[in-house]
Amino acid sequence: MEITSTLNDVTYWLEDYNECITVDRLTTKISNILCGDVERHTYGTMTVTNHTTGEKCVVEKMGLGEIKGVVFDKEGKEGLQLYGSIYDAISMKKIFEEEIWRMKPLVRNCN
Repeated sequence: MEITSTLNDVTYWLEDYNECITVDRLTTKISNILCGDVERHTYGTMTVTNHTTGEKCVVEKMGLGEIKGVVFDKEGKEGLQLYGSIYDAISMKKIFEEEIWRMKPLVRNCN
């Protein structure tokens, strides 16, 4: 027997930072309720929205606790990437949007 639950969003008010954040929860599945060892699995995509700053983070939970995600600024541009494991470490890196190389114009009449 399995039970799958998709609970509603949860809103947090962080008084120390004067910010309002909404978290769209992951899907939780519970297996082996009637017999065997009960197992709980969470999976799917979670969205964390900061309503005060307009920033948003979309995190995908993959198998064995691994996650990957992207943080968007208030204009919707990607700014950070998240990756790692909820059992070990989660890292982030900046996404740069700068040109690092461009081809120069070809020389004319060159044989």
